[in-house]
Amino acid sequence: EDNHLVQAIRMYNSQVSTSNAITVEFTDHPEASPAKIEEYCFLSLLDTSSLANKVRILSVSAPHAAAWLSVIPSIGLGLHLEPNEFHTVLGWWLGLNTSNGTTCSFCPDIALDSLGHHAVTCRHGGDVIICHNHLHNVAANLCRHVHLSVRV
Repeated sequence: EDNHLVQAIRMYNSQVSTSNAITVEFTDHPEASPAKIEEYCFLSLLDTSSLANKVRILSVSAPHAAAWLSVIPSIGLGLHLEPNEFHTVLGWWLGLNTSNGTTCSFCPDIALDSLGHHAVTCRHGGDVIICHNHLHNVAANLCRHVHLSVRV
């Protein structure tokens, strides 16, 4: 069974010319198996990462962590991402700088960090309030669907 490293090499090789392809031969030695190499690379990445990036890497590498990418959005329930939200979340997922050196529009004295943690946790606006409002609206819509009187 191929592991992620072998799959990634095969995918890369299918997209490039043969002169740019990567040729890797794995031996039967247990220390040189693709799984061991992948584990070594992953642990090396964690060892050299900041605490915030370690948390992000462990989060995105957890089982089923990418399931959100294959979910069908439900605009009627407010369970969808606008294009700018999707780009921001995908940038965070990949570890890209999502702040572009800007400050929080609700906290002008706070510079946004490169991984966007303040934008997600700001108590004065942004994603915390948006998330709360979406959940609030979903709960209200569910109540209306079963004919309960709801005042929002």
